[in-house]
Amino acid sequence: MTENLHYDLTEKEVPGWLKERILRLYYERNFFVKYLRITIMDFYEGEVRISMDVRHELTNLVKTLHGGAVASMLDVAMNLACASLQKRVLVLEFNTNFTRGAKEGNTVYALSKVIHNGKRTMVVESKVIDIEGKIMAQARGTFFVIGEFHQEEKEDDKIFENYFSERPSDEQATDDPAK
Repeated sequence: MTENLHYDLTEKEVPGWLKERILRLYYERNFFVKYLRITIMDFYEGEVRISMDVRHELTNLVKTLHGGAVASMLDVAMNLACASLQKRVLVLEFNTNFTRGAKEGNTVYALSKVIHNGKRTMVVESKVIDIEGKIMAQARGTFFVIGEFHQEEKEDDKIFENYFSERPSDEQATDDPAK
């Protein structure tokens, strides 16, 4: 394996309570992460390494890992890097450059590192590599900070409550302009 398998990780540990909460959110409540079968390998402050096996259902017509699966993996890794700094975020944008594919049966890795940790936005760099350390894709994303994780919080169901508070419920929504 080459040096591309990792950034120079600071290996500054994430607080135990935060790691436990993030793992629960990503593995119990994020069904897309479950479908992709993403595994969190390293989870440090501002830095994350995840892996994913290239399964048949994730391949494209030429039998390599679909670009959408690669982009999803990058998105998950960058979101986790933000979460490792106790920030709740939504992606504003990210761009990806694809350089090579991965065949079914292989394992790929995404590595992400926060390069800007602001009050309102965060910027994260990420790359996906194969088992040999060859870069398959690189990305940079900008994320909007919608809140923070706090140790004393007990209900993770309310993560986006304030952000989406202006959206009407199904009972309130109507096509009748008189209502």
